[in-house]
Amino acid sequence: MSLGGQSDFHGLTAVDDRVYGLDSATGAVMRSDDAGGTWQQAASLPARDLDVDPADPDRIVATTAEGLLVSTDGALTFSPAEKQPPRPLVVVDHLPPGGEEATALVGLDAAGVLWHFKEAWASAGPENGEPSAFTAVDEDTYLAAFGTHVVRTNDGGRTWEPIVGP
Repeated sequence: MSLGGQSDFHGLTAVDDRVYGLDSATGAVMRSDDAGGTWQQAASLPARDLDVDPADPDRIVATTAEGLLVSTDGALTFSPAEKQPPRPLVVVDHLPPGGEEATALVGLDAAGVLWHFKEAWASAGPENGEPSAFTAVDEDTYLAAFGTHVVRTNDGGRTWEPIVGP
């Protein structure tokens, strides 16, 4: 997705009409308050992925090689997350509203291991390789892309089954 040819978004996340996009060419976080009608540039950072908190559209989590960064001001500024996972995450997602905790985080590290945060970070499951995409469906169900495979877990990441791929 692009911003009229001006931006190449490799990460998009939204809550209601608030949309954030990560411009892969510049590292800029772009923000729209009208469902993508108009855009303004926010912070620039070396992020791989970002996700907005479904309970607070001003709170965004970004993944970097050094760890998680958090913004509480609508992506204008970012600072290191207070509690970091043991290994940097490549992709991250919040559990959807209606789960045990709407703001609980889940993500995959560079080896493809699932990490989840409630009160502390914990891992589940095997190494799957470097992920390129990830989404949380509910507390136990996640979808991820690894190379040419799309996989699904229904047991919180302990086991993964291919749903698309060779």
